[in-house]
Amino acid sequence: DKSENFFSYRNNSRVRDLIIMNVKFKRVKGNKKQITDKMEEINNNRILSQPQKVRTAGSTFKNPISNSNKKAWELIELSGSRDIKVNNISLSDKHANFIVNKQFVSSNDIESFGESIKERVLSKTGVSLEWEIRILGKYE
Repeated sequence: DKSENFFSYRNNSRVRDLIIMNVKFKRVKGNKKQITDKMEEINNNRILSQPQKVRTAGSTFKNPISNSNKKAWELIELSGSRDIKVNNISLSDKHANFIVNKQFVSSNDIESFGESIKERVLSKTGVSLEWEIRILGKYE
């Protein structure tokens, strides 16, 4: 029954530990030029605000649901973590919520780097960040 299904930011009525592999959407007829313009606007905003052509797993931490109303990237910057670099790992110059792998470093090194950012944010702001990237196992 469709009425039993809902999706919202970080929530849905059905899926917990599943990965959705296929989805069907109903299309709504619209003006082709308006749709193309909107797609171009969204893509341009993404290019301006997110790292391009670098090794990253995407947005690293979820935006916290807290009284601070700050986004993860704002908390990272407030914590003074913006310029931290360890080996060949750093935060993106464009967006503080993207960890960049500048060379081929291990997933454990990236996870350790992320954990150090989380600890620093908690220490400086009192807000606990949660990984947005799903860590599926330990690799050496």
